[in-house]
Parts: sequence; structure tokens; C-alpha cells
Amino acid sequence: MASEELAAHILARTLARLARVERRQGKVSARILARLDELERNQAWLARKVGVDLSVLYRWLSNEHFIPDRRLARIAEVLDLDVGELRKLAAEPEPTGAAA
Repeated sequence: MASEELAAHILARTLARLARVERRQGKVSARILARLDELERNQAWLARKVGVDLSVLYRWLSNEHFIPDRRLARIAEVLDLDVGELRKLAAEPEPTGAAA
């Protein structure tokens, strides 16, 4: 029973960490999508400019997959965003008192 409890505890912590990472990644995606709106451009345009298939970009922006750092840098360049700002959003810690 102790090993089952330990396994359940490890799984719960892993899922909580994954949820926090997904929330941070969601902030990056939200900033990218907001910038596309500001520029009156769409995801197909961005995919062409970045040199990836639209389905890949869609998965990145819907948080199904993480955006590789070199692609994040290219997205920032295309959208005239500060890549440091995007990286900061991705690394932003959870607010104090946030649920784990």
C-alpha cells in the first residue's frame, strides 16, 4: 500500500507541475495571438513567415506542444516582439497562494 500511495503522490505532483507549465505556455500563446490581432494577420501568415506548417503552429498556440526556443525567437522577430518578454512569460512563477 505504501508504494501505491507514493506512486499516487508522485503522479499528483507531476500533473500539478505540468499544469503550471501549461499555464505559463498559455501566456506566451496569448501574447502571440494578441500581437497577430494587433497586426491584423492570421496564423497562416505567421506559419509561412516562420517556415512551419500551419498545423504545427496551431499545436503550439493551442498548447498541445511546446514552442522550441529557436522557433520562439523567429516568431518574436516576425511579430516584432521582444523574445526576452516571451521567455519571461514562459518562466513566470505562479502567484503566491496558487493551487498546485
